[in-house]
Amino acid sequence: MPFALAPLAFPSLLLATATLPVDPPGTPAPDEALRLDAPAPSATSDAPRSLRLPRAGLELAGVLALGAAWYEAEIDFNGRDFDFERTWSSQWTKLVDGRGYRFDDNDRTTNIAHAFVGRTYHGIARTNHATMWQAVLFDLAASSIWESCIESQEVFSINDTIVTGIGGISLGESAYELGELFARSAPTWRNRLLLTLFSPARAFLALTEGGPLPKPHSVDSHGIADDVYHRFALSAGGSFAATPSLGTPVAAPPPGTMSAGSFAAHLDMELITLRSYGHEGTAQRNLSGGEATAFSVGYEGTPERLDELTVAARTSLFGRFSQNVTGDDRDRRGGSLLLAAGSAFDLGLTEGQRPADFVTAVHMIGPTADALIYRGPMTFRLSSDLYGDFAMVRPFALGSDTPASVMEGTKSVLREHDYYYAMGLTAAARAEARYAGVRAGATFEWSGYDSIQGLDRAQDAYIGATGVYHAGVTDDFALADQRMKVRVYTELPTPIEDVHLGLSFDLEHRSGDMKDITRSEDEGRAAAVLSFVM
Repeated sequence: MPFALAPLAFPSLLLATATLPVDPPGTPAPDEALRLDAPAPSATSDAPRSLRLPRAGLELAGVLALGAAWYEAEIDFNGRDFDFERTWSSQWTKLVDGRGYRFDDNDRTTNIAHAFVGRTYHGIARTNHATMWQAVLFDLAASSIWESCIESQEVFSINDTIVTGIGGISLGESAYELGELFARSAPTWRNRLLLTLFSPARAFLALTEGGPLPKPHSVDSHGIADDVYHRFALSAGGSFAATPSLGTPVAAPPPGTMSAGSFAAHLDMELITLRSYGHEGTAQRNLSGGEATAFSVGYEGTPERLDELTVAARTSLFGRFSQNVTGDDRDRRGGSLLLAAGSAFDLGLTEGQRPADFVTAVHMIGPTADALIYRGPMTFRLSSDLYGDFAMVRPFALGSDTPASVMEGTKSVLREHDYYYAMGLTAAARAEARYAGVRAGATFEWSGYDSIQGLDRAQDAYIGATGVYHAGVTDDFALADQRMKVRVYTELPTPIEDVHLGLSFDLEHRSGDMKDITRSEDEGRAAAVLSFVM
């Protein structure tokens, strides 16, 4: 798969940053009456909003052409997955008779990257004025073209379609909304670079169509458009194991490593494109998708090792927002409620001094709620999510001491790459209180996964198109994994403007069952970071 080429879909990624026309910042307009029922501002609000399908199709064709060129150049690598011939009868067997609809057995890096390819497809559609739901159909259509045409000799991968078409929604929508925010912010080099990184399709559009990006109507002290709610925090500090591991660990860690500290860095970006959110006023409006998005990435480790890598994104799909707030910042009363269907993506990888683990979850769809409650100088925020998941999971029960005989005859992806496909459920809740620049709160998240039986690429023994014999699955045993995370935190202002001190404690429970093997582990970690908040 051409995942390494995904960033090259727009070769102007860095060139666009240097060549985007820049206007001097405009003087912020005087305060105007806020229309609380108005839609969120758009950087392209002056352009027709109907989908520009021909242009989107041409851009998609360019991306697919780059991918196809890579695919043919690496045919020795990709040919290992060939199960069908490029003949009418073989393609009929694949697409019509249904023999080709299977879960593939690619490595985890290849299959994770599909979500970021879906992000690219989504950005192309949204930048060409597609609605969110038009972009979703565009994502699925693009993924289907790849699976059925370019990968015509491989199985039509069910997991690729889910991860690209649905996993790409939250990644693509959050990136698109961030790109639009930076497009209408002050024309600084930082904002132009962020626009290009988060929304290369938007930068490519500005570069090819010419003309300056919209002047900012009003910006905050950081030059970011302040017409909608946003909170961006870049944090750096350290974390360490605060409690000994409990339970039945997968493997004994090297002596003295469980208490070793790790460097921790996180980027958290939240954007709510509702004019009234966080302001005084009354509002009622339906949500059409993308009004509430978030993106985050985290790293823990040292220059010599990776302990943990996380990537997460979420977006609202449709729903309802209502608000009734009175008073100023010193004595605000009332509240707001956002009820929506949402979708999210979550990647978690741990290794190094911590037990090896890997979970990539596409939180396909589920109800979400977000409430703001104002009580004078105090503000409370309560939120919850419940998702149905498709996931790729490394069995926590699989340890270095697991007998090789356990894996004989099992699912091909588990046998070859140590992970399996699963369906599951994720439930999460968050509570936070704010007062005079101090924030304190707690979060809870639980996920449970059960393996998918059947439809393996090698479910039945066969000889592939290249003459390679594939032994069938003879022991399609079930696996189950659970993960629970609890976090308490506080954030305190410092004498340095916009710099905050964050303290947190995380407790994680992880368990897994595989045949007669059951393992579990509990670990607590404490962290202290300094955060630059915009």
